[in-house]
Amino acid sequence: MKQFQTDMGVFYGNALSDSNGIDDFKSLYTSKYLQTKFQKLWNGPYITEETNIHSILGSYYISYYRDDMSPCEAKGECIAFIALTEMPLETWEFINSYEDESLGTSVERETTKNLTGKVRSLNLKSDKVTMLYKAVEKRTTR
Repeated sequence: MKQFQTDMGVFYGNALSDSNGIDDFKSLYTSKYLQTKFQKLWNGPYITEETNIHSILGSYYISYYRDDMSPCEAKGECIAFIALTEMPLETWEFINSYEDESLGTSVERETTKNLTGKVRSLNLKSDKVTMLYKAVEKRTTR
């Protein structure tokens, strides 16, 4: 996604013709989901398959939130997260521990660990969770 955003010259979601999450993810494989003016800048594929289905971890899609996990607004900061829908809770905890807690050397607060860092989830209360992986950001300029 970082290379895609670099090639387009704009925030990831701003290059898409219709942002709906699934097509947002598929735009990493084909340029047909991009606005016409960005199609010539597309240098992909950026992933090896067009599918948004993983045989174990569910569906992939792109979801957009601000850093505090509130919805993005038209103007202002926004983060594109890669979402996986059927992640076993134990797998999420391992990935979070590896990515955000440096394998236990930098432990996050238990009450907010799912809402901060690169690895997030809006629900850790079931056996399967949707993992959100912080991919690229749009920052406001002053």
